[in-house]
This record gives sequence, structure tokens and C-alpha cells, in this order.
Amino acid sequence: MIGKRIRYYRKRAGLTLEQLAEGICSISYLSKIENGEKSSEEIIKLLCKRLGITYEEHINPQTLSVEAEKKLMELYNYLNEPNLDKVIPLLKYIHQQLEKGSFPQYQMRYELLHAKWLIVQDNLIGAESELKRLSSFYDTMDNYSKYFYHVFKGCLFFHMSDSKNALVNYQRAEKWLSKLEMKEREKAELYYEIACTYEQYYHMNSCINYTNRALEIYNKEYHLKKISNCHLLLGIANRKSLNFNAAEYHFKQALKFTEVYDDQEKSSIIYYNLGLMHNEQGHTNDGIELIKKCLHIPSTHENHAYALFELGKVYLFNNQLSKAKKAANEGLLFARNHHLDSHILLFQALELKMEEEEAYYAFVHHQVIPYFKKKRRWDIVANFAEDLADIAYKDRKYKNASLYYRTANEARKNIK
Repeated sequence: MIGKRIRYYRKRAGLTLEQLAEGICSISYLSKIENGEKSSEEIIKLLCKRLGITYEEHINPQTLSVEAEKKLMELYNYLNEPNLDKVIPLLKYIHQQLEKGSFPQYQMRYELLHAKWLIVQDNLIGAESELKRLSSFYDTMDNYSKYFYHVFKGCLFFHMSDSKNALVNYQRAEKWLSKLEMKEREKAELYYEIACTYEQYYHMNSCINYTNRALEIYNKEYHLKKISNCHLLLGIANRKSLNFNAAEYHFKQALKFTEVYDDQEKSSIIYYNLGLMHNEQGHTNDGIELIKKCLHIPSTHENHAYALFELGKVYLFNNQLSKAKKAANEGLLFARNHHLDSHILLFQALELKMEEEEAYYAFVHHQVIPYFKKKRRWDIVANFAEDLADIAYKDRKYKNASLYYRTANEARKNIK
């Protein structure tokens, strides 16, 4: 343990092995100390003195460490809720406590949790910089810190829509989890985050599997918000897998819980997904009413824009052209006002479809499909590709039709 601490403080001080060892011991001897081999007590004292830490602190850990560990786990739980009113005072308190002694492992966990706080605050650039800095201390981290490092790195990649790297880190975190004594709720948090990432990555079977694992734990603890979140995610995954009966069951379960604790934003998302599901089944009148209900409930800008796009699309499908144009115009203005690049493209495509088919075809071919391929939004890619295929087939451009039917099929294959 002392070797890891020496390596930690050496790296924090920006010293090389050669600089720390100079005049005290050989570089190879210092390297052996840092790797856990037994060493001279006198040498250790000299190394600690050069690093500005006291030898006794490491031999006789103070009771502060017990309190620090407890408060760090409290902070972790508040960040997962998130209970923001309690986060800032607790961050300050832990920082003050850690200044009283040399506790590198707890300091490391504190800094990792601070990176998570930056993610919660949507400061992704700051969080990325912080985690990159902390990566240089990875070999000094204990198992808990390595677990946090991969969980928060996975969380960062998820918020950056980089599902592949998010999954790599979450899977590493899951391996560390098996070596730790963590409460069931903390396990459920990881399972739920992995499930969300699989949904983003369009692996619906894996999403359903991990969500059910999280739901089993939350049901035992009767954590209503978390139960509702799991049912909503199961509804979305089943809808995208075309398991409509299962999807409807989970959406209605989620809705029951959101009504209990009056979560309007979540209710809006549920009504939007129910509307989508009815439209996908051809029940467009029911779908339109559900989408309208969604639009009358406060929600995120993104969800409101998606609902307007779906409304315009269904109106167009039903040949209600004036209503479709109104929804498209309102949606495009809303998307521009809130700088929603993805939605701007969607509404521009919808307007062109109502005005000029040739321009619509070119716009979707050159801009919409490539953009959403990069975003891995395979449902959107499939729908637009199929639309272009139908247009090409109607115009007897069978080669182009074949190409886009294949693109649509390949996109749907990515929804596993």
C-alpha cells in the first residue's frame, strides 16, 4: 500500500522516478517500492519527506478515513439520484476533511466523483479533461477508484453519444464490481446505465436483459422513480423490437408510477412513445391524440421537437396537408430557437417532402441519411432509406430502389 501511495504523490508532484530517487536510492529500488516490494523504513521516510507527506500518516491511518469513505458513498448516491441540493455542501465538506491528512485513495475517489458532478452539470469538456488527467494515476487506484473511473468514463461517453466506448468502460466497471462489496442499489445503478447504453447502441435484447436485472433490485427496495424509469426503458426497447403488447404493458406501468410522484416530463415521454407505437401499428387517430397529449405536458426541448415531427409526419401520411405544414413550420422554428441540429434536419426534410419530391430525395440522400448514420440512429436511417426506395421504385429507378431497400434492411439489422 505504501508503494502505491508514494507513486500517487510522486505523480501528483510531477516527478519522474529519477527525480524522486536522486540522492535517496536507485531508480530500480524506487520502482520496486512502488510495485509493492518490501523496503527500508529509512528510505521510505526520506521519500515521504521529499514528497511533503509524513511517514506516520501511512503507518497509522486516522479514523478520518472511515468518515471519508462513508461520505464519499453518500456523495455517489446523491449524484445518482440526483439530489443536487445536497451535492455541493457535501463536496465542500469532503474536500475540507481530506485536507486534514494524506489519504490518496479517498482523494482519488473525491476527484472522480467531482468529474461525475461535472457530467451531471453537462460540463462534458470539463469532465473529459478531469478524467484524462486522472487516467495517469490509474495504476495507483484501488479497486473502488478503478470501478468509479470506468463507470464515470462510460457515463461521459454515453452523454457524448459514443455508445461503443461507453459500453467498453461499463463492461470494465462490471468486472470490478464483482470484486467489490457494493450494495444492491449500486449494482442496480450500473445495470440501468448499461441498459440505457445498449438502447442507445440499438442492442435491444441486451437492453431488456440489463433493465430487468435493475428492475428486480428496485422492486425489492420499492424505489418508485427507479421502477418507473425501468418500465419506461423496457417499453422503448420493446417498441423498437416491435413487441407492441409488452411495450404497452411497460408504458402503462411507468405511467402509473409517474402519476404517483407527479413527474410531468416523464409522463410526456411516455405519451410520446405510446403515440409512436400506435402510429407504427397503423392506429394513427389514437397516435395523434397521444402525441397531442404529450405536447401539452412540459418536457425537454428534444422530446417536444420529436413530438412535433411525429405529428407532422402522421398528418402527412393521412393527407392532412395543412395540419402537416403547420406542425413542420412550428417544429422548424422551435428547433432553430433551441439549436437542435438533428431536429432542424428532420423538419427541413418534412417540409421538402410536402413541396418538391426531387429536392426531398436529394436532401435526404446527401444530408439526412449520412448524418443519422453517424449518430447511429438506425430507426431514422431505416425510415428515410425506405422512403427513398419507394420513390425510386415508383420512378422506375430500380437500381436505386434496390440500394435503398438494402440500406433500410441493414439499418434495421442494427436494432438487435
